[in-house]
Amino acid sequence: MLKNIYCILLFAISSISFGQTKEETSNWLTTKLNQHSSIVGSSEENYFFIKNGNIFKKSHLGGNERMNFTTIFGLPIKYITEITVSINPDSYTFNLYCGKNCISKSIDNIVGEIEQDTPKNLGLEINKKDITLIKRIPKALLFLVKSYGGNAKLIIDKEPF
Repeated sequence: MLKNIYCILLFAISSISFGQTKEETSNWLTTKLNQHSSIVGSSEENYFFIKNGNIFKKSHLGGNERMNFTTIFGLPIKYITEITVSINPDSYTFNLYCGKNCISKSIDNIVGEIEQDTPKNLGLEINKKDITLIKRIPKALLFLVKSYGGNAKLIIDKEPF
């Protein structure tokens, strides 16, 4: 009897997960994206957030009165199928691709307009102040997609020479 209790207790302890939760990953990801969103020489300000299973990018392009506007764009995290990483001279870009089911009522409520359900791409661009993020952000994005029930593949753009 004591052996059975010991085995059950050992099994219960070993099955406790020490990985990140969906919420911890979302918070870490949006914090890092927002901390590193300013790109040298760009007049565009970006703010990233995750709400109701969707990832959003709010962009504000400042400057003169004719070029002063804000856009919000989002994708359902579950339906992101591809994450492409590009290294630019002053930044890293993480492109999220959604081929189907790319809109939801939650997105329409935040964006404020009905979108067409066509393939969509969302670029998350950050500066190069923290070089570790080139590996950590794609890992977090893949985990987040998986935790929402999706399955994305990672593609890293490499120069030919």
